[in-house]
Amino acid sequence: MKHILKGIWFTVFVLCALFVVVLMYSLSSEDGFTSSNRSSIVTESLKEEVKETLRSSPKGYSLAKRIKGYIILYSPYGSDWNLTMRKLAHFLIYFCMSFMIYLSLCMLSLGKGKRILITLLICFFFACIDEFHQGHIIGRTMSKKDVLIDLSGSSLSVLILSLFKK
Repeated sequence: MKHILKGIWFTVFVLCALFVVVLMYSLSSEDGFTSSNRSSIVTESLKEEVKETLRSSPKGYSLAKRIKGYIILYSPYGSDWNLTMRKLAHFLIYFCMSFMIYLSLCMLSLGKGKRILITLLICFFFACIDEFHQGHIIGRTMSKKDVLIDLSGSSLSVLILSLFKK
């Protein structure tokens, strides 16, 4: 019974990881104009939602000012919310993908060191292939910085998961 459950969970985690990969490649296949337009729409929607929520109280308004200050101060893109959101999307997609890969490898009863190494190698491989792929799409470019952002998301996910025993 235990092996059947492990097999079911393995399948679920692999399918989730494949879903993330398909989502990632479908988004990276968009031409530069379409991709930028989609990002702008999502960013503006999020900004409006946050503004409405935070403006509903003095405490929320104060928090909104602090968040804006942190983004301008610490984001390498300054006040360019759209670019910041695009990089955050890179981070989160790879965070989720590595989360699913790591859990899949747990179901195979691999040792922690092997799980970490294999997960990071798979994510690095996909990050490089994704950037190479984007470099051949009109209006898109390859970026080493995006690969580093992708690996940061993967690394954080692996770090969090590796802190748990089982």
